[in-house]
Amino acid sequence: MNNNCPELSKTSKNKNNYTGPYNVLITGGCGFIGSNFINYIFDKWPSSKFINIDKLAVGASADHVIPEVRKSGRYTFVHGTLLEQPLVESLLKLYQIDTVIHFAAITHVDESYSDRVGTIQENVIATTTLLEAINTHGQIKRFVHISTDEVYGDSVNENVPKDEESPLNPTNPYAASKAACEVIVRSYYHSYRLPYVMVRMNNVYGPRQAYSKLIPKFTRLALEGKPYPLMGDGRHKRSWIYVDDCAEAIRLVNNVYGPRQAYSKLIPKFTRLALEGKPYPLMGDGRHKRSWIYVDDCAEAIRLVTENGQNAQIYNIGTDFEKCNINLTEMIHNKVQKLMNREATKIQFAPIADRPYHDRRYLINFNKIREELGWKCLVPFEQGLTKTLAYYLKEYNKLQRELTTLDRPHG
Repeated sequence: MNNNCPELSKTSKNKNNYTGPYNVLITGGCGFIGSNFINYIFDKWPSSKFINIDKLAVGASADHVIPEVRKSGRYTFVHGTLLEQPLVESLLKLYQIDTVIHFAAITHVDESYSDRVGTIQENVIATTTLLEAINTHGQIKRFVHISTDEVYGDSVNENVPKDEESPLNPTNPYAASKAACEVIVRSYYHSYRLPYVMVRMNNVYGPRQAYSKLIPKFTRLALEGKPYPLMGDGRHKRSWIYVDDCAEAIRLVNNVYGPRQAYSKLIPKFTRLALEGKPYPLMGDGRHKRSWIYVDDCAEAIRLVTENGQNAQIYNIGTDFEKCNINLTEMIHNKVQKLMNREATKIQFAPIADRPYHDRRYLINFNKIREELGWKCLVPFEQGLTKTLAYYLKEYNKLQRELTTLDRPHG
């Protein structure tokens, strides 16, 4: 019996034969990371045309894309949802799309707890509908799927960072929905040869983030002199990456921060609260850790992954800028007081109920993107945070109408 059946080799199966991008469909390009990515990449891909489809949910705005891009003949905005498969199919065909970069998603963990079914609908069903449209179109040469470090689950009892081969162990509805999306994307690769690459990111921060997120929210509280709401003991840690660094990595993902982030996110939300002198709503003890990446670093990462990433491969995008939520809150509070030329004031916290399960830490290994694609984080956290706070101070008066309905707790 001959067991030497011909089989596609791993090398040829994963080889990067991608040439492009030429006509790019961006999903969720009016949100925080998506809009920063478009603004960042527009001049770096001077021959590319961009189609941006966004449903304009809370925190998203067509104006997050800068005027120079919006007025260009290379950019088209479409107000719509990925759940409308005929619409998506028509866009793929009309604009001869060869590259899709998929940002669109519900990203707020607390929202996923309060609307679990809606999170599945907007993340899992919408992603599947998009993949169905792509499969029907049959002309896509690269699909870039944006995921999160939260799919790995809690790292509280682990000192070894999780790499791209680590098992998935999501612990909240949002993370579970993103893990489900990943599995579905891979199934389309195996069944239909979907040419995908995938990134998993730390927390991203920077301008234009929603005010429900930690940094914008606590900045507002600092401005208003109000207490900071605390989940748990505030010792949860996160690593943070500036949004421009994230964009660079996608070209080739920790928490992303920077301009245009929804005001429901931590940095925009706490920035607003700092401006208004209000308490900061940290969950639990405030010791949860998160790693933060500035949004431009994130954009560069996505650029590198899109251009040079190996087919059917996953790339972690991370930083070593890991901060406890309580320490990050103190940084925001003190920086806002200094930027506003105020006398130093005692920080105030407003203890609030913790989540049903609150991951203490996400620890990831991002050697792969550094070694294979040459990406590195360029924006130091202190510098990125200062740029981000300056943006929210400037925008504060313009955004008062948005702020009244976005006071979700954050951890």
